[in-house]
Amino acid sequence: MPTLSHLELADKYFFSWLTYSIQDVRNLFHSDARYLIKPRNRVLHGIDEMCDYWKRNSKRQRDLVVDWAYIKESGNLITFAFTANFYDKEEMQYQYISGEIDFLIENNRILSLEETYIMQSRRA
Repeated sequence: MPTLSHLELADKYFFSWLTYSIQDVRNLFHSDARYLIKPRNRVLHGIDEMCDYWKRNSKRQRDLVVDWAYIKESGNLITFAFTANFYDKEEMQYQYISGEIDFLIENNRILSLEETYIMQSRRA
């Protein structure tokens, strides 16, 4: 894999979310990466757990729209602000999310991702 800048790596993550690409997840993350979803107090360990999480989201999130913006970079840590909205098929409601994601990069892959957000819901 060619070397990507930290910004390009984070952009690839967001594009992968839009397409729910399992192959991209495997290419972007270390095999033993950690994915922390702070508002839900949930930690995914390793690439297999992450892929299962993305597969589930691909079935439940409909009409996904994601926007992101770079905030800062310090060494191997890069922070982005993001918004996302989608129709949640499991909850049968629209979800509106606003938050930040911290990416810890090592050897051109994501070693750790920490997601913090506020979610608002509206019944369909």
